[in-house]
Amino acid sequence: MAKVAIVNGSTEVMDVLEKHLESYTEVFCIQNENAYEEIKYLIPNLIVLCLEFEDKVGFQILSMLKLDPETADIPLVTLMSEEDGLKDPGISSVIHEEQEEEEDFFGRGTGRQTFS
Repeated sequence: MAKVAIVNGSTEVMDVLEKHLESYTEVFCIQNENAYEEIKYLIPNLIVLCLEFEDKVGFQILSMLKLDPETADIPLVTLMSEEDGLKDPGISSVIHEEQEEEEDFFGRGTGRQTFS
């Protein structure tokens, strides 16, 4: 079952993401307070983290998810509100971009993913 966890998503965010999340069978909306623990429990296939520049907790959650080996490999999309400088077109372009594995100087895979 494909699961997506949306952290701090508003109704506006859900409206924008709705068409992009059709392939996910379960969508979980989580608030900052318990986000890290709930994500570790759910182990979703995608995390959408809605951030604000002045939201220290959101950035702490981002750091914890990327530092934890159990959650570090879960694809994560960060969104910021229009007030924080990003608008809807940026959201859809991030979601549709494909990931490619990075290569080191010798052409070996590094295990890191980049967006093309």
